[in-house]
Amino acid sequence: MMRRSNFHFVTCVVLLGGCAAFMQVAQSRGSLKIIKGALPIRKPLKDFDRTKLAPLELVNVIKLPQETVEELGTKEYLNWALGSQKGNPRACSLSVTYYTGVVDQVPHVPEECFFQGAFTQAGDEIMNMTLPTVGETIQVRRLSFYPPRDLSSRTFVYYTICVNGGFYGQRDRVRIEMSNPFDTHLYYSKVEVAIKEPVDSRLEDLDEAARSVLDRAIAELKLSHWPARGWERGGPPAASPAKAAG
Repeated sequence: MMRRSNFHFVTCVVLLGGCAAFMQVAQSRGSLKIIKGALPIRKPLKDFDRTKLAPLELVNVIKLPQETVEELGTKEYLNWALGSQKGNPRACSLSVTYYTGVVDQVPHVPEECFFQGAFTQAGDEIMNMTLPTVGETIQVRRLSFYPPRDLSSRTFVYYTICVNGGFYGQRDRVRIEMSNPFDTHLYYSKVEVAIKEPVDSRLEDLDEAARSVLDRAIAELKLSHWPARGWERGGPPAASPAKAAG
């Protein structure tokens, strides 16, 4: 009797696993649409606490034209130029976008946006980056581009996409995670740091500069803006601000 029960249990596990895998692959290929509940952001990105990025300071808030916002597909975005009067650390830009309640194939990634701007891609690498304040090692994609008609400098772009609390640097992996059949709700948020430097800059120094900004930014996003981990299965609790805002 026990052997038969065990057989039935194993069979159910295999079938469930196979169905989950099929649904993820079908969703990633666009042949299956899974509609998930929205997870409104807890605090608007425009209210991000800039002091959390110290010693970097906010130099300029870059507002996008309305047609660009419409193309971006979300009004929840942050686009800041950061720098320091002391000249250290490196000046950079920080961009964050937040999506929820949409069926999306993640079209807005730097490798395509820079290409449309006539930049020439010079490097592409997936790396694991340890963020001490966040307390996690996350997947980050590092890209580099030459600007049009200029080989004296390069723009280095570091980005990661948070999907329901997990971090990924590959768009196909993001699409698979978005189709997780066990999640009832979905959000994803891209965090991007761009640094323009001379071509002879040390890559190790650039990595460390990007790590510092990503660490501070993601720590604050997790603390104050993004939905809490666990809300992707069942949604936010009834008394939460996100539920009331929704």
